[in-house]
Amino acid sequence: MLTIVAIAFLLLIISINFIKKSENQRKKEINENLIIIEEEISKLGLDELYDSLYEKVEKLYGDEAVTNLQSNTPFLGMSKNLLFYILGEHEYEEVVSNPNKVVESYFYESIPNVRSNAKRKYYKIVKFENDKVIWWDFINSNENYGY
Repeated sequence: MLTIVAIAFLLLIISINFIKKSENQRKKEINENLIIIEEEISKLGLDELYDSLYEKVEKLYGDEAVTNLQSNTPFLGMSKNLLFYILGEHEYEEVVSNPNKVVESYFYESIPNVRSNAKRKYYKIVKFENDKVIWWDFINSNENYGY
């Protein structure tokens, strides 16, 4: 029986493999992998799965993190796997690295018909430092945290 950790690990492996593939290949494989994951989730029982996930998040991050997770809102220190759980696959990524740290920016939900020289091209932006959320900004919401 798969646990939450095993499912999160599967999601991590899946997301790494998708980075280098064409968009059509990604969509096809995402659908295939979602079917596999949904089958595994149905074997465990959805309520049991969520309870187990929330228990582990509460132990690692605290009560407020569980509330944020349930409302699909990031929180400071959140891992990439949990962000993938609430927001799914990002559309674009930027990476800036130096010897002491790696800062990655994930962009979600591109703004339609935006000009090429616009400052903002995505509705949701999340920044990571060493694989932990340090900042995010969502347009059309009051969520803007970090730094």
